[in-house]
Parts: sequence; structure tokens; C-alpha cells
Amino acid sequence: MCRPVVVVDVAHLGGAYKGTFVSASTLDDAGCILPLTYGVVGTENDCSWIWFFEQFKNTFGERENMYIVSDTNESIMKSVVPSSEYNFSVYEAGRRYIVCLEWKTCTYGRFKHNEIPCAHTIVVLKHENVTDLHPYYSDYYEPDTLEKTYEVTMVPLPDKEDWIITDYLLQEIVLPPRHRRLARRPRMQRKKNADEKITVKKNSCGQYGQEGHNRRTFTFFPKENQNNVLK
Repeated sequence: MCRPVVVVDVAHLGGAYKGTFVSASTLDDAGCILPLTYGVVGTENDCSWIWFFEQFKNTFGERENMYIVSDTNESIMKSVVPSSEYNFSVYEAGRRYIVCLEWKTCTYGRFKHNEIPCAHTIVVLKHENVTDLHPYYSDYYEPDTLEKTYEVTMVPLPDKEDWIITDYLLQEIVLPPRHRRLARRPRMQRKKNADEKITVKKNSCGQYGQEGHNRRTFTFFPKENQNNVLK
């Protein structure tokens, strides 16, 4: 017997025979490394990993709740087929999300957190032609549950003059939270984000209004002013 966690890794050969050594291994019941399959390919690319996992599937077969641990190489992500009929891959904006209908989870996180199908899960349900969505969302979203929420009588808050405040609350003094001022000088300007345009203020001449110089460093005189200087 071996554990359902399989580790896939590569090693680049540097001896007389070049190539890439690919392998898949796991742990046995004694906690020792148990090699499952291995091979030598020319380089680490899509075709090599597809061939390797096809051979791995033929040798190891399909196991329930099997997990594959890797270095998230792009070629590996393209060729790891789901180990269960409930697992699906959904791509959005270049990112890959794993949806498991059996455990009602998605790597995006909202399916399990909100207990309602997210956009990736809805895509999978449409792809599988699932019409009964009741098993995939919580009973909290049922109309009957919403009605039960407001079954309890809610008494509105009376006017402020009718409030009954105990002496204990009147004597309690609420202080602002303790704030420790930093040693450095406080920032006077807001720190701009990287996507904000940074404008550079240029010097302009006070006499002619041109940028790049001021009145003192101005060296160009118009023709009419040159004549006045020569006179």
C-alpha cells in the first residue's frame, strides 16, 4: 500500500548523456520513498510531460483522492488530468482554477466561503448540463430561511430622550486609543502609486515665460533686444 500523494520532479542530466530525468514517487506505509515511474526526455516541455503522465496513468492507474505535488511548471499544469470525475480546470485571464463539485470547493475561494457557486463553478455546472443547483448552495439562500430570519419581532429603537441609561454607563469615561507617534518626520504628501503619472515641475523664465531656464540663466536675447544692447 502507498499513500495518495505523488511527488513529480525533474533532474537535468550533466554527464556524458544529456537529457532530463523525470520521475514520480510517493511514500509507502513505512515512510520510505517509493519510486512509481521514471523516464528520460530530451527537455522539459509540453510534449514531454504529456508523454510522461500518459505512461504514469497506464502504470499507476486512477486512484481515489489522489494528489500530485510539483513545482507548478506550466507544462505540468497543462498535462495533469483530473484524478476524479468531480474535478475540473477552468481558465480565466491566463489563470487556472480547480473546481471540485464533490467537496464544493474552488481554488478561487468564494465557493467554499460563501457556500454558493462562484463564476468558475457555474461554468462547470453548465458544461456538465447540471440543472438542479440545490446540492451546490447552502440552505441559507432558500426563501423559507430568509423568511424565518424575520419571524422574530423587532422593536424599533425609541427616541433618545426615552433612553434609560444606568449610572454606571454615565460615569464611564471612554478614552481614545493609544497612539504612538513615530520618531521620523510625518509625511506631508501622499505616497503615489506606481501607475500614477509623476509630473516634473520645470523652471520657467520670469521675463519671457519659457521653460528650462530662469531670469538669471537666460542667455538668448531676441533680435530687437540685441539692437538695444548694441546701441
